[in-house]
Amino acid sequence: MNWTRHPIASLSFVVLVLATPHIALAETLVPPFPNSFAGTQVWTTAGSPYIVNGDVYMRFGSLTIEPGVVVKFAAGANLRVHADVHMNIQGIASAPIYFTSMQDDSVGGDTNNDGSATTPHPAAWGFLSLGGGSWNSNMQLSYIKVRYGGATGISTIYDSYSAGDAPALILEFQWFLGSPGRQYALSNIEVSHSPHGLAVYVGPNNSVEITNSSFHDNTGEGAHKFQIRNFQGGDGAGGLNIANSWWGNPSGPHHLTANPTGTGDAV
Repeated sequence: MNWTRHPIASLSFVVLVLATPHIALAETLVPPFPNSFAGTQVWTTAGSPYIVNGDVYMRFGSLTIEPGVVVKFAAGANLRVHADVHMNIQGIASAPIYFTSMQDDSVGGDTNNDGSATTPHPAAWGFLSLGGGSWNSNMQLSYIKVRYGGATGISTIYDSYSAGDAPALILEFQWFLGSPGRQYALSNIEVSHSPHGLAVYVGPNNSVEITNSSFHDNTGEGAHKFQIRNFQGGDGAGGLNIANSWWGNPSGPHHLTANPTGTGDAV
């Protein structure tokens, strides 16, 4: 895992129209997909914000999220997108895609219609998981901002997290016997204000590079790579390079041995 110590610039279906003084935007409720066919999903700025109020699991089909879309989560809600879903989740610098709490009025309006009565906080919703369950060759991901997640506990073959102490964003690039491995390049990902920021699974023979990204103001780790035990008992995971990223402090991320004086988010 590599990093720099210099900050980067801040990077910037049922439809209900709620006629209240606090909400002037359309809202789209995301229906549950319990192990079902997701079909062709296109989440548009016109339908934003999108509301996830349960455990949504998408399989097969495609999911496109347009630049500027805001996805908001109720307490404990999760969005899991299997690797067999073709994902095109790409914002732009002037219009990133947000994954945040229902209590976050700074984007998408006052969705829970309570004025300033509630404010977002770490672990206000569950997690966003992309790419699990299969060899991932379908993910285009850039200019996303993930905030205030980590409420739902996660137990995987790699690691376990208790409720309120989980990562907000999980990315998986799995490997199965006989697959040749691939190189993946992601950019402009921001994860903040969560118990843990980003957790990445990189299968053997794969490599992942994440550039121009930001992991800050998380109470635990800013980024974590799952270990994969090989036959010799060592770590057989593929490489993860997180270069040119910001960790909340110019000293870089805190790492027990590689950067013990860093005061940014831990890695």
